[in-house]
This record gives sequence, C-alpha cells and structure tokens, in this order.
Amino acid sequence: MKQIILAVLFMSLAGMGRCYAEPYKVVFETIDCNGKSGFLTVSIESIYKIQDGDCSDPNNPGQRLKQLLVHDGSGSYTSHTLAQDAAREVMGEVKAYMKARRGALERANTVILTD
Repeated sequence: MKQIILAVLFMSLAGMGRCYAEPYKVVFETIDCNGKSGFLTVSIESIYKIQDGDCSDPNNPGQRLKQLLVHDGSGSYTSHTLAQDAAREVMGEVKAYMKARRGALERANTVILTD
C-alpha cells in the first residue's frame, strides 16, 4: 500500500512538472543573405545542428553564414541563418546547458523530465 501511494505521488509530481516547467530557450540574432536581421527564440532541446550556410555574410563577406537546424515537431527541420559569431554563442549555450544537465544527473536528488 505504501508503495502504491508513493507511486501515485511521484506520478502526480511528474505531471505537475510537465505542466509548469518551461523548456530552456536560447535567443539569438538571425541574418539572411540580403542582410535582413531579426531575433529568434528556440527551445535548446529542439536544436539539431549548425552547419555551413549557402551564402556569405553581407556584413563580413569573407565569412559564410551558418544554418541552425531546429526540429519542427513533425519530423522535419526549420532552417535559420545566422552569423558565425551568433552560431558560436548558440553552441556555447548548448554546451553550458548540457554541462548543467549532466551535473544535475550526477546529483542523486535530481529528477529530469523530458518529453
């Protein structure tokens, strides 16, 4: 009986965590091949990879733009173009997030819920 109560309590808390927990997000500046820029916010868990883009940076013609591929939830990816500096910043955010997540996993009193 005690085990059933603990299981129900754990499932309730897990469900509450899913309702109230916001995914960690990263904000970065986008730029297209014509030089138009903007800002974008994406869940860090949805980032798939960063790869070389199709054109040069209009503000720095010696550098190519980068493409950030983001899972769109339907099995495909959305591509966002960004400068190399912004790509390095996003990768720094991803690395810091993964390091913090690993630290949380190593602590015995932490529970991480994922979808």
